[in-house]
Amino acid sequence: MSQRTLPHVSDVPNAVMAWLKERGLTYDTHLYTPEAWRRRGEKYGNGSLFTITTEGTLNHILNYPESKADLLLIDQFQAFLKELGIYYEQGFAWSLHFYQTGEGR
Repeated sequence: MSQRTLPHVSDVPNAVMAWLKERGLTYDTHLYTPEAWRRRGEKYGNGSLFTITTEGTLNHILNYPESKADLLLIDQFQAFLKELGIYYEQGFAWSLHFYQTGEGR
């Protein structure tokens, strides 16, 4: 297995979006900086590194997985995030808030 070169911490949000795009999971998916998220006045996720909202394919797979392939994709996503030293929590079904784990970097 080859060792992946990890992005600089400031590039992590774009690395996550690129991973999702490679798998066709960016339909109706949006990336927010902490500042942009706070401006929305949302209740959850205000201490996160970044937020992704999704009402498309990613939302459906995370909330209503229908197959082993969906479950595998969720596992692969979580493994990728762990490599980056981050994890997500859902604030709503349509919002993912990302935080550092202290691992993987």
